[in-house]
Amino acid sequence: MPLAYIAQPMLRQGISVAYYCAKVVLLPGLQRLRLLAALTQGELAGRAEVQRQTVSRLERGGQAEPATVRRLSDALGCQPRELIEPER
Repeated sequence: MPLAYIAQPMLRQGISVAYYCAKVVLLPGLQRLRLLAALTQGELAGRAEVQRQTVSRLERGGQAEPATVRRLSDALGCQPRELIEPER
């Protein structure tokens, strides 16, 4: 799937173009938002249709592809930028 196809909906939600140039990002807000939603890693993985190991790796500082960011944000009911931007 072309990156531009994945990126368009996220660009409309305020994610910077620089994010797409990198193609992968860190998700400093993932664990905080998961815990606020009272979900285990496995429950979030099931909702996002990713493996539990993927959630674990991302919470430990692994990098995520744009499609994974979209799946996780949809599963958590948040905007992708909330996962990408550190808590203020």
